[in-house]
Amino acid sequence: MQTQFPLVETGSAEGAAKPVGIRRVLARWSAPPERVAYVGDAPYDVQAAREVGVIPLAAAWASTADPDALRARAPLATFRSVERFL
Repeated sequence: MQTQFPLVETGSAEGAAKPVGIRRVLARWSAPPERVAYVGDAPYDVQAAREVGVIPLAAAWASTADPDALRARAPLATFRSVERFL
C-alpha cells in the first residue's frame, strides 16, 4: 500500500479520531485546510471535515452509504457514482 498511498491515517480503537487524522495529514502536507477536500461515505465524515476546516465531499456510491443522511450534513457535493466524482 505504501507505493500507492504515501500517507495513510487509520481509525482508532478508542473511538472516532477522524479530525485528528485529517489534521495529521494536513501537517505532513503543510497544507492549509481550505485547500484540501475530504471524501467520506458516512455523515460523520462530513462532520469531521467541517470540524477541521477542509472541504467536505460525500461519496454516496457504496451500498452501505445513506445518501439522504449524507446530504443532510450539507457537504459541498454528494456523488452517487465514482464516475460522477471523477
